[in-house]
Amino acid sequence: MRVTALGQSSADASGTHELAPLVASWRRSLSARGRSPKTVTIYTTEADAFGRYLAEQGMPGSPANIRREHVEAYITSLRERGLSPSTVHQHSRSISLFFAWLAEEGEVRADRDPTRNIKVPVPETKPPEVLSEGDIRALIKACQKGTSQFENRRDEAIIRLFADTGMRLGELVGLTLDSLDLDAGVLVVTGKGSGRGPRKRLIGFGSKTADALDRYLRSRATHRLTHLPELWLGRHKTRPLTSSGVAQMLRERARQAGLSETIHPHQFRHTWAHLSLAEGMPEGDVQRLGGWRDRAMLSRYGASAATERALAAQKKLGLGNKW
Repeated sequence: MRVTALGQSSADASGTHELAPLVASWRRSLSARGRSPKTVTIYTTEADAFGRYLAEQGMPGSPANIRREHVEAYITSLRERGLSPSTVHQHSRSISLFFAWLAEEGEVRADRDPTRNIKVPVPETKPPEVLSEGDIRALIKACQKGTSQFENRRDEAIIRLFADTGMRLGELVGLTLDSLDLDAGVLVVTGKGSGRGPRKRLIGFGSKTADALDRYLRSRATHRLTHLPELWLGRHKTRPLTSSGVAQMLRERARQAGLSETIHPHQFRHTWAHLSLAEGMPEGDVQRLGGWRDRAMLSRYGASAATERALAAQKKLGLGNKW
């Protein structure tokens, strides 16, 4: 037994801890509620790390005996390890959610929740810069400089589709030939789902994007992998284009265009949200077409140039010209 400065004792850690069975139950509960496997892993891994810390420090491992100072000591230890503010906040949130579940299950009284009054500031995250219209035009122009007609057409179609729809990288890579209706100008995209399976939605694209896709499909028909159902084909002899392949392509096209090679697929999503809102598209429509479940996510993605939009709206309103 060890006694800590907090005056509590517990068995020495030996790879297990008292909270482990409850963390396992929480994992099953999260899965049953349809949380994604990635989310379940993040939450329970962080709760498990908290349980191990308590055991290693000789602090109480029973939920009824864990107090606020034990949680605060753990959070302090994370900061002292040099973890980023966002990582510390995520650990704190996971522990809070764990104790909320324990209270819901009757494993601990709600008024004895040790995380109840602990506030870990949400770190400010600088949204990535949006691409300018000139940047996008330069990227498209760079697709006309390569020696491979197939890759030129494929890359232009991908860049136009990103800019025109704001689709996620995983959604783009997951497209199949059956996803595409050129005449109607729509795509069926498949995104991450819950316990009910993948989420599907329709998104539209403009005539220039349709034209670029049509040219790509004509080149695709002569590719050695044309028999594959995946829409995007690459240099590999047996596999379609991958997410890393798309990211690599963008870096190369950015280099050819004289732009920063830090350009990445997600910037197109921020850019699309910004431009759609700037052009006056209602937030509800942007949310639906972008595949966001709530407006909080839309606000985060549209934050990259929010001040620019606000200034433009103020100028257009022209209150000073009314007098």
